[in-house]
Amino acid sequence: MMKSLFILKFKTALKMNLFLSLIVAVCSCAKPVEIKNDAPIEPKPPSYQLINPQIEEKKITDERAGYLSTLQNKVTHEDEIYVVYIKRGEQMERTLAVLDTNYHEILRQPFSNRVTGSGSRSQFVQGLDNQILYFDDVGISDLTGNLIWVNRAFGSSKVTPIFENRDNFGALVIGGKETGEGKAEYRSPKGELLREFGEVGINYRTGLHDISVLTTENNENYPMLLTQKGLDKPMVEIYDEQFNLVRKIPDVGFDTLSINWPSNGHILYYEASTFYVLDIQGQEKFSIPINNLSFSIAHMDLSEVLVINNKRYLAVAVSPNSSIDASALLIFDPKGKLIWQKEYRGIVAITKNSKKHSFLIGGLDGLIEIKLNMS
Repeated sequence: MMKSLFILKFKTALKMNLFLSLIVAVCSCAKPVEIKNDAPIEPKPPSYQLINPQIEEKKITDERAGYLSTLQNKVTHEDEIYVVYIKRGEQMERTLAVLDTNYHEILRQPFSNRVTGSGSRSQFVQGLDNQILYFDDVGISDLTGNLIWVNRAFGSSKVTPIFENRDNFGALVIGGKETGEGKAEYRSPKGELLREFGEVGINYRTGLHDISVLTTENNENYPMLLTQKGLDKPMVEIYDEQFNLVRKIPDVGFDTLSINWPSNGHILYYEASTFYVLDIQGQEKFSIPINNLSFSIAHMDLSEVLVINNKRYLAVAVSPNSSIDASALLIFDPKGKLIWQKEYRGIVAITKNSKKHSFLIGGLDGLIEIKLNMS
């Protein structure tokens, strides 16, 4: 009896194993089951381009353009465009070219391969003795790129020209670096310290993020500081030509620019997908939403103004925080309307060619002309 029961259980188990093996075999040959999700997967939106039929785009050269400035030749009274081309490679070889307004080369020569500042903080300036000087984050150089004076800086630095074509021509500097304070300084073209100013540094418990020049309606050059106390939002501090405090404008963005648009004496900053334009009193003139870029804007430190038939057009370059290749150029008309939006690879410099009614941008895509055929 016990033997018969054992045989019966063995046969049952054997049949069960055969049945399970059959199921596994069938399942292994079948197509995998698709698990459906009712929630749709939305693809990343493509980059939106606002192309204006009155604006033409033309590539001048494929050479990578690192720095751009437009200066008036004091002999011919014609504008000339200064370009530093950067050749990729271990040495990052640099070459200076000077172009006329038709983009023909007047001069090409080697430019120092020393470590320089970012293109957005660099410009060529003509001194009182017609000497061309180069200002960047590192200091002040001659036309070959060799340093005349270096800013001994810890961390962020800035050197920008002020009082051009005047006897007191010099530089505004984020200095005080020997103590790590980040003080506001006014120096000679040779780097000699003339004075310190501003309520910044350790004694004031206020950091200095940026230093620039605001041109007033009367064409005065006012030093402008971007400061921050503790965890407060950044503040603009404006000083007159004698370095006396004129005004404080609180609650601006970390990227804040002085611009001569829609007229002299305005401030531009970016926050929450919007450009804000304030006058020197701190009153809002424009708030312009910026949408449909393939990246979130993290930096806005390049701008240029072009005057056509007494009307001013503003160009601004923006970029994300994550990629040196991504950037976009935005152009606004005199009434604050966005009339051009296009992404380019790594814009690092902007200047203008007034004779051609054009902006010029430099970056990884080379030197590109954006011509405005406006009446």
